[in-house]
Amino acid sequence: MGIPADKLPHIFDKFTQADGSVSRKFGGTGLGLAITKKLVEMHDGSIAVESELGQGTQFTVTLKCALSTEAAAPRDSETRSAAPTSPVNARILVVEDNQVNQKVVTAVLRKRGFEIELASDGREALTKLAHSDFDLILMDVQMPVLDGLEATRLIRQEERWKALPIIAMTAHAMNGDRERCLEAGMTGYVSKPVHPAHLLQTIEEYLLAPVAQSSSA
Repeated sequence: MGIPADKLPHIFDKFTQADGSVSRKFGGTGLGLAITKKLVEMHDGSIAVESELGQGTQFTVTLKCALSTEAAAPRDSETRSAAPTSPVNARILVVEDNQVNQKVVTAVLRKRGFEIELASDGREALTKLAHSDFDLILMDVQMPVLDGLEATRLIRQEERWKALPIIAMTAHAMNGDRERCLEAGMTGYVSKPVHPAHLLQTIEEYLLAPVAQSSSA
C-alpha cells in the first residue's frame, strides 16, 4: 500500500506501525521489520526501503558473500544421492494404521520415485494385494482388525506371493521381536522411528535382488 515519507525513518523501530491508530486496518505487532533488520545486521548486511504511497514498498537486503575460485568437490553422500539406484516405477504397498507414520514414510518413498499405495490394516492390505501387483510391502506389526504378523502369514499361503518382499516396520524393541517377524514370513525388518536413509537402503536391497532374499539376510 505504500508508506508515508514521514513514517519511513521509524519503520524498523520495535512496536512501531505506519498506522498507529487503535482502529488501524492491518494487524501485526510492529516487530517483523525490527527482527528482520536485526537478523540482517547479524550477518554483516544491510536493509534498505523504497516506498511510494498508494503504489507499494520495496525492501532490499544486501549481504556479503565470499566467492570461491574453485568448485567444491561433491561429498561421497552427494555423489551417491545424485545417482539413485531405485528401480524405476517400483510399486510399494505401505500397510500402516498411524496417519502420521503414513505421511512420513510415503513422503520419503515418493521423493525417491516409488509409486505408493496405502492400507490401514492387514485386512485392507490383503484386499489391495488381491487386486493389484506390488513389488514390495512395508508392513506395520501392531494394527487393528488384522495385525502385520497374521497378515503376512496369510500372504505367504498364496503361491504367487511366496517371493514378494515384506519388510516389517515396528516400534517394538523386545528381544525376539525381529525373529517373530521373520518366522511369520517377513523378509526384512526396520525399527521405528524409521530413519529415511536406512529405510531406502533396506528397500533397495530387496528390490534389486534377483530373487527374494532369505530371512537370514
